[in-house]
Amino acid sequence: MIRRYLSYAAGEALSKVLPKPTAFRFARRAASVYAVFSRDLPAVRHNLSAALPDVSHADLTRLSRELLDNYSAYLVELFYADRLDRAAVERSFEMLGREHLDRALAAGKGLILVSAHVGNWELGAIALARLGYPMHVIALTHTNPKIDRFFTHLRRRHGLETLPVGCFMRKAYEVPRRNRILAMNADRYFGGEAVASSFLGRGVRFSSGFARAALSAGAPVIPAFCLPAGGKHRLEIGPPLESGDSEEALVDAYARRAEAVIRRHPTQWFVFQRFDRVQLWPA
Repeated sequence: MIRRYLSYAAGEALSKVLPKPTAFRFARRAASVYAVFSRDLPAVRHNLSAALPDVSHADLTRLSRELLDNYSAYLVELFYADRLDRAAVERSFEMLGREHLDRALAAGKGLILVSAHVGNWELGAIALARLGYPMHVIALTHTNPKIDRFFTHLRRRHGLETLPVGCFMRKAYEVPRRNRILAMNADRYFGGEAVASSFLGRGVRFSSGFARAALSAGAPVIPAFCLPAGGKHRLEIGPPLESGDSEEALVDAYARRAEAVIRRHPTQWFVFQRFDRVQLWPA
């Protein structure tokens, strides 16, 4: 964990002096070295095999290495996020479905924004905050407190309020009731109350927290995914998920939406544990 923190600290320091294209090249070389020694590859291959059931083992190995390469680019984007002001967001982001956010906030009940560990979810939240949206994010706690502070300070610098997973039920309900946005990734289950759903051909449990918070506040659940788009970023914001006033319906609707995005962008799905098991937490 100390080595991991030092790598984050070094990445942030280098972002102050290196041009971004140079940082991308350096990160990709580091990712290729990491892939040789990584113990993440079996879990990554397992996850990719669910998203791409007809792909050979050799191709899964190649795609797993591509995924690690993409994750290195994800980190570079975060290290350079301090340069992402409103004008930069408007230049480098394609926004699809932004009207769904505006319509929900105009109704005065806030909203729950759900994404997954696919694409650059952190950058998507930063972009929305830079555009003036009142963002609060549910985030995992890292085992190393220095890594945890790194991400908390990064979000705070961009106007994002962080709620750690452990305090979810006590504070999260207040956010939509104040007509603000509560954002979270919902594709990993860490225990507690759950709803079962079919996901990538497996029976998977999802936390029911986001659905319970939405139904309690009367707030819509809106899916959003920040994905690469030819050197830029595309933030895909969908219409509110159909709830039928039930947690099960909301979770299932989310699972279908996330599944479709992951199948389109499998090497952007940055989950390094087997997705169909209870996840280890803290991260």
